[in-house]
Amino acid sequence: MKKIFLALTILIWVFSNGFTFLYNDITIDWLQIELWPEYDREEMLVIYRFSLASDVSLPAMMEIHIPYQAGDPYKVAMQDIDGLLYRLDYSTRIENDWVVISFTTPSPDVQLEFYDPRLQISGMQRSYNFKWFGDYSIKSCSLTVKEPLNATNLQSVPLTAPGVGILGTQQNYEAQLGAIEQGENFFVRLTYQKPDHLLVSSLEESVQPIAPINDQINGRTSLKEIMPWVFGMVGIVFIFSAVFLYYRTNQTSKPKSDEAVKPDYPMDYSDLDPSAVYCHRCGKRAVKGDIFCRICGEKLRME
Repeated sequence: MKKIFLALTILIWVFSNGFTFLYNDITIDWLQIELWPEYDREEMLVIYRFSLASDVSLPAMMEIHIPYQAGDPYKVAMQDIDGLLYRLDYSTRIENDWVVISFTTPSPDVQLEFYDPRLQISGMQRSYNFKWFGDYSIKSCSLTVKEPLNATNLQSVPLTAPGVGILGTQQNYEAQLGAIEQGENFFVRLTYQKPDHLLVSSLEESVQPIAPINDQINGRTSLKEIMPWVFGMVGIVFIFSAVFLYYRTNQTSKPKSDEAVKPDYPMDYSDLDPSAVYCHRCGKRAVKGDIFCRICGEKLRME
């Protein structure tokens, strides 16, 4: 009995550590961590963009830890060869103060997003603490912080340098963190001041022309240039309409050749005799002395 119990224990350990090995035997080539405070919510939008190393077998099973307060992730997606993002199925489980997100990706390029409500707001003062759990080894890691709308005195540890702005005057602050080993944690402390609750997503840049719009702009057609063409088209349509009506009127007024032509004078059959001649075409009886049929005009056959 003890041997059976020992064998089951070893088997369970092998299976559990085997699956752990499958998840952990992955190296991330590069990881970009982006922190977007007060972007479209009064929370911290955290974005992981990463690419797996070339020696990682695909599809790859992965597990990523996010803070417990974040709940389910907002997006788990892979980037396909067409450059578009496609959502991945995932499962979650609670592990102490973390939510573990498990998924399988057939692509080396992955994007994961979640909202962290732990952004502290106290009057004008804002603060946030970020922690990377250390799920995998990373060859190159970088950090980007998007400056909130109307924010001042933004400071971070580790220090970040201003980068290129995306929305108007909004700055991106960047830092290169280098290589990070598996199981190694690192922290980011972010503080800034903000006098309002406006979100970055509310910033709508109005597009204005660089010069007044008039007829002199290249590529713009004036009304004076269009009018001759309009009158010309109207004239062509009018001519075709007149020709069509004329043709239709002649067709309807012209009698058909097979139609009987009624005489415009009264017929007198008082002097007819039994030997009267009948038209071989229309069958009408002719008057004595007629050479042509008075109805259809056909020459009569005299016997």
